[in-house]
Amino acid sequence: MNSTYDLLRLMPLLQGISFEDFTRILEKCPFDFRKVEAGEVVARQGDTCQELLYLIKGTFSVTTEREKFTMEEQVSGPLLIEPYSLMGYSGSYVSTYRAEEASSFFALRKGEVLDHLCDYPIVRMNLLNILSRRAQVLGEKLLCPVGHTTEEKIKSWLYRVCNTLEGRKVFYMRMEDLGALISETRLSISRTLNGWRIAGLVQTSRRRLEIPALEELDYRFLKK
Repeated sequence: MNSTYDLLRLMPLLQGISFEDFTRILEKCPFDFRKVEAGEVVARQGDTCQELLYLIKGTFSVTTEREKFTMEEQVSGPLLIEPYSLMGYSGSYVSTYRAEEASSFFALRKGEVLDHLCDYPIVRMNLLNILSRRAQVLGEKLLCPVGHTTEEKIKSWLYRVCNTLEGRKVFYMRMEDLGALISETRLSISRTLNGWRIAGLVQTSRRRLEIPALEELDYRFLKK
């Protein structure tokens, strides 16, 4: 019991809950602990979100497909996966989550979350804080400056589309499509990315842009 409690109490939804309440939750909610090997898909973009997923340990690649590009990011546990997709108008996963290494996580059915977890005020408050923070972050992204130079425009676009501003990012897209998204020419895009490549900030190949560490880009102009 103690090891399970120590593990699950790190879950954002259960922050601040008492041991007694947690014991009652364990009696009611069948937490489904799972292990996956590298390459296995845990959740797929567009599929209905019917479970609350919590990555305990390991690394997932997160792939998001859009009209003009496909983006890959990396996330590591502990991490609550798309709690905002559990409810709402769409109710579908925004991205695809694939294990990059042997990983462990647990799943809790949507009905268990609504019927049991949400009986506790602290859980409802934690969920409200999580959803509110996501809404606030998206609002901040909408208000950030677009930028004047090609370099600033690319950075601003990255700031808007990436879920996190650190770690490895890979984009599969044409330079023409990136130019269309930020109202710049293919030539100006090519010159800027080539400069970043020489500086060691990115790696480029045909229809592929890899950013080894997004945090190394300078976003100071976004805070003006």
